[in-house]
Formats: sequence, C-alpha cells, structure tokens
Amino acid sequence: MSNFNLHVLDNFLPKNSYNDVLNQIPNINWGAKTLTYKGTTKGSADKHRWFSSIIDPDSPIASVIKNCILEKTKFDFRSFRLLAFTMVPKMDAFPHVDLDEEGTGHTNQLILYIDGNTEMNKGTGFYMQENETKVNLNTHIGFHKNRAVLFKSGMYHSPLLSFSDDSVPRISIIARF
Repeated sequence: MSNFNLHVLDNFLPKNSYNDVLNQIPNINWGAKTLTYKGTTKGSADKHRWFSSIIDPDSPIASVIKNCILEKTKFDFRSFRLLAFTMVPKMDAFPHVDLDEEGTGHTNQLILYIDGNTEMNKGTGFYMQENETKVNLNTHIGFHKNRAVLFKSGMYHSPLLSFSDDSVPRISIIARF
C-alpha cells in the first residue's frame, strides 16, 4: 500500500484575494534559485531549476491561504515553513521530493497555480517510487488558474511544462506547512 494522497481544489482563493495576488505579479523581485529538493538518486540534493520570491508568512495573502487550507481541507496546519511565488519555465521533467533540511516536521505541501496559459501540460506530475533510482508517473494534474494541489511531503513530483505547447512560464505559489 502506498501513501499516495492528492487533493485538488479549484477556485481555492476567494476571487478578490486571487485578483490581489495577480496584481502583485508585475512587482515580484524574482530571486535566485535557492530552494532545495531531493532527486531520485539516493541522498542527492540539488537546487530548484526555477525562480522564486519568498512571501512574508505574516502577509495578508499568507493569512488568506492559511484560512483556505483550514476551511477547505482536512490538512493539519502549524505554520508556514515555506511560502513563495515560483516562476517555472519550459524544462524537462525532474521528479523530486522537497527537503526539510532542518527537520521541522512540516509534513504538508501546496502548489497553487496563479498565472500562465491554462493547459494540461503546464501542471504537475506525481510519481510512485519503484526503487531507489526509478520513479513512474502516476498522476498528471493540469494547470488551471486558482487551482490548489495539496499533498503530503515525501511525494515525488515535477513540473511537466516540457510537454507544453508554448514557452510561457507558469507562476504558482508553493507552501510547506
């Protein structure tokens, strides 16, 4: 038996909050590729291959996201360990598990699709681990604006923009909580 457990919720943020987030995008200062993940090779770690911008966990949007998690899901919420905008360009898939290097025990994750062209192939693939070096695609969640994908940390996943019809990046909010 596996621990494969995904929750997909459309219209996750209230419309006015979603529009507020969209209006922030032109002003985002996209930082260096500093977030880490674990690849499919045992013990390997690498930097994410996209750009990010940390969101203040005390900001209004963080509060709205927290409230939506609590009101719309059964996920436990302690605090945000990570909350950031990400901009993912077209690239090859790379299944990975996000690392909790400090061992904080934040065991849940969120990908909230914000902006980009609505398309199946701008979403996220989720994988089942066959052995220490091989994973197989199990589920492909398509990109749709204001769609939240929630899952337990430890699941292999990857952006699947390599199959996209265009090179427009995908902007999302990611969280570990």
